[in-house]
Amino acid sequence: MLAPRPRGPGLARTFGLVLALALAPAVVPAPAAAEPTREDRAAATALFDEGRKLAEEKKYPEACRKFEASMRLDPGMGTLYNLSDCYEHIGRTASAWSGFRDVAAQAKAQNLAAREQAARDRAAALEPKLAKLRIVLAPELANLTLQITRDGSPIPSALAGTAVPVDPGPHTLRVAADGKQPFETTVTLKPEGGTVDVQVPALAPGGPAPDPTVAPTATGTTTAPDATSTAPAGTTTPPPDASPRPWQKPLGIAATVAGVLGAGAGVALGVVAKGEFDKSNEQHCDAATDRCDAEGVTQRAGAFELGNIGTVVTIAGGVIGAAGIVLWITAPSAPSPAPAKTGAAARAPHASPVAPPLQDLQVGAGPGGILLRGKF
Repeated sequence: MLAPRPRGPGLARTFGLVLALALAPAVVPAPAAAEPTREDRAAATALFDEGRKLAEEKKYPEACRKFEASMRLDPGMGTLYNLSDCYEHIGRTASAWSGFRDVAAQAKAQNLAAREQAARDRAAALEPKLAKLRIVLAPELANLTLQITRDGSPIPSALAGTAVPVDPGPHTLRVAADGKQPFETTVTLKPEGGTVDVQVPALAPGGPAPDPTVAPTATGTTTAPDATSTAPAGTTTPPPDASPRPWQKPLGIAATVAGVLGAGAGVALGVVAKGEFDKSNEQHCDAATDRCDAEGVTQRAGAFELGNIGTVVTIAGGVIGAAGIVLWITAPSAPSPAPAKTGAAARAPHASPVAPPLQDLQVGAGPGGILLRGKF
């Protein structure tokens, strides 16, 4: 049995819809992660099928590349399972073990008990074969801010002292700190598993600065550097330009645009309402006596409702736009950088110019327009 078609939105629902449409172009939320397109899914399916075919032919390196490309286009549990199986065949035991564990977690979330158990069994079978790398830091490094990379990729210093599963083969480990000579070594993990400890000694002084592209990771309590130690005596560096409220101006612009669009939508609704009212007078109502037949009563009721909605939307748009203008014009500007001072002048307190605050702001709406009142 089909559900009856709704007769139409009420006043509140219609007003909410119109206002939302009016504000949408001005206040756009951050885009969510893009869903795979149909073309992406089609390409991912073709790559998956080709990967399965290559795996059946025992061409595992080529199969892994196909599965990896399929995962990038359209991630799926089945693709991840086949990719993990492929990794196991080419000796990437850590990647296979991690993939099977992820498949088991996804299968559990979807109540797929058989697939979950199969993935857990594959992961458990790989655990005795895992090759692990453990970084052992010298005590002298405990209070330094270190940059640790493995094969060029940064890793957190919290992993120091923990045996971490890593794919067998050669791996380059680098440990650096500001003002110290970096430590770098290459270790080879064997396919049969086991744990390899890498002893990182105290770093010798006088080395180059760490790679700026790698984020530092703290290994213990660090002491903030003395701000005066890098500047000549008696010289101060002006603070960087920064607005006290950098969000105010963009918000004011967005609200102004939203208000204009809302007011425009309200005016448009008023025009439509006037047209409906005039139409009722042409066929179903007597303009002189305001007497209407049933169809005319319906038309006029709709016209009055649209007119009321248009009034509300226009007022709301005006209020929002007025508030946006106030935010826009009162947004403080970034303070201009002051020239560096030396000697006694450098020690004298100074203040950066800031736009005076707007006080006693009042925003209102009425039948004659929008009211703004305030003082600086």
